[in-house]
Amino acid sequence: MADKKELYEVLFEEINHKMDIVLEGYSEMGHKFEEARIDRQQIREDLTHKIGFVAGDLNNKIEETRTGLREELKETRECLTDKIKETRSELKETREELGQKIDKIGEIIEDHEIRIETLEKKANVS
Repeated sequence: MADKKELYEVLFEEINHKMDIVLEGYSEMGHKFEEARIDRQQIREDLTHKIGFVAGDLNNKIEETRTGLREELKETRECLTDKIKETRSELKETREELGQKIDKIGEIIEDHEIRIETLEKKANVS
């Protein structure tokens, strides 16, 4: 019986030893999981910071582009307005010139009609 008792004691010691190893393994896994959680949290914070920085930079570039486009649009609008004014002025001058030329042509036609009448009268008189 002493042999059995010794055998059981050895078995229990062996089981205790293996349980200690298993518990150490679980404890080590817990530490590893905690380290991984901390690493993930740090990575998340770093990424959040970087995304915030990039988003801010992108927003600044968008605003700069918007401002630049507005300035270009304003300049283009002013330039086109000036061109339209110039074109209107040129059209007005052209209309006036055409009106004067049409009046001259009208006068020439009237003068020719008078000459033709005079010639017809002279031709009928003779």
